[in-house]
Amino acid sequence: MTKGTLEITTKIGCKVNCKYCPQKLLINRYQETSGEKPIAMMSFETFKACIDKVPKDIRIDFSGMCEPWLNKECTKMVQYASESGHAIAIFSTFEGATDADISILEKLPSIEQIVLHMPDQEINSNISITKEYLENIKRMLNTKINCQKGISCHGILHDSVRPLVDESIWPINNQMIDRAGNIIAGDVSQHHIKGKLFCSIAGNRLNHNVLLPDGRVLLCCMDYGMQHIIGNLLYCTYDELFVGPTMKSVENAIQMGGTVLCRSCSNAISLECAGDEYLKLLHENEDIWKAKKYLEGQLEGYTAELSNANKTIKEQVDWIQKLEEGKRYLEEQNQNWIIEVENYKKSNQELEKYNVYLTEQNQNWSAEVKNYNKSEQELKTWVSQLEEGKDYLESQNQKLQAELDIYQKNETELRIWIQDLENGKKYLSDKVDEMTNENKKLLQMLDELKLWTEELQLGKDYLENVTQKLERDYSNVKEQCLGYEQIISDAENK
Repeated sequence: MTKGTLEITTKIGCKVNCKYCPQKLLINRYQETSGEKPIAMMSFETFKACIDKVPKDIRIDFSGMCEPWLNKECTKMVQYASESGHAIAIFSTFEGATDADISILEKLPSIEQIVLHMPDQEINSNISITKEYLENIKRMLNTKINCQKGISCHGILHDSVRPLVDESIWPINNQMIDRAGNIIAGDVSQHHIKGKLFCSIAGNRLNHNVLLPDGRVLLCCMDYGMQHIIGNLLYCTYDELFVGPTMKSVENAIQMGGTVLCRSCSNAISLECAGDEYLKLLHENEDIWKAKKYLEGQLEGYTAELSNANKTIKEQVDWIQKLEEGKRYLEEQNQNWIIEVENYKKSNQELEKYNVYLTEQNQNWSAEVKNYNKSEQELKTWVSQLEEGKDYLESQNQKLQAELDIYQKNETELRIWIQDLENGKKYLSDKVDEMTNENKKLLQMLDELKLWTEELQLGKDYLENVTQKLERDYSNVKEQCLGYEQIISDAENK
């Protein structure tokens, strides 16, 4: 009998669907009791809300009624439970887990137990033996996690994994059970216990329970038919799970011989047979204890021998490595020396050439010294001439400075004159603009005068035509009048 545990069912519906796991019964009952929208996948928020209510001395088991890592947030849940102060146990095929998930698990200090569910030769467990699965199993079998380890197999280990297993580290349990009567199969025994009962796993406290994705809690890991739902951790405290009507009904049935799931469970013990079972366990445990002490002694001896052998091997390896390093060092030094000798030869040749060059330069310098002594007097004469030239240049500079002053003065006057010219130019430009405007006005008046002259000419021509007509009319009238006068005169004469 161990301390209390809470198994986490991270998902309803397991794709592994092993022969000895009543998945169909669980799925049907879960849907029947969940309302219209069953929550099949546990969220991290639901997990956190429930775990926060669980006492720290309750171990959190990631096994439940489905492969834990079929929920992608499983590793995050394991981390949170560990950081919250709970001990951790894992029962899994690691179906769905990744290499990154395993790396995180290896860093958690609170894992107490790992049981690997592995494929069997008879295919009772429908585990997909993929390359990724085998890599995960290899890594887990070689994990450095310091905890109790074991393997669960529903038959003989499959050939693909058998060579990987060291049974001294990972003992194999291939016992198959009927899940408290929820599986009917010819090769698993059935149980029905009468009278008062005692749970060999949970004792009288009945605190090895299962958390479902929607927060409901089942009595234990055998209750695939969900006969005993003891509460919902989303809506009640952990302690309230064990004082509710369902738990009271289970306790009464156990004590009074009533109907309860436990009567079909392989973990249940009749109190009438408890004494015989206890003595049997004592005898078996004593033999196991003696065998354990013997094996521990053997293991201690083998460990010491292995440690000494490893030490000797390590020393030899270190010595060989040092020899290799020395060999590489000598080879490098030899190569460096060869390069240095070649450089020395080249340097010696360069020195000989340089010596010849220096000899020639010495001869040239001797000749130059003689020339220098000869040229010294000429240099003094040249210096004297330079002094005279300096005085001349200074006098010329003074003259130029005076001329520059005059030039600057003239430049100032010239700038003033240029400014006056610019002002005059602007004045003339303004005047030209005014005259241009006047000229435009005169041209306009001239155009008007031309029009007026043309009109006067037209009037003159008109008057001339009228005058000519009047003159003609006057002449005609005058002629008529003369004719009339003649007629009158003729008439008077008559």
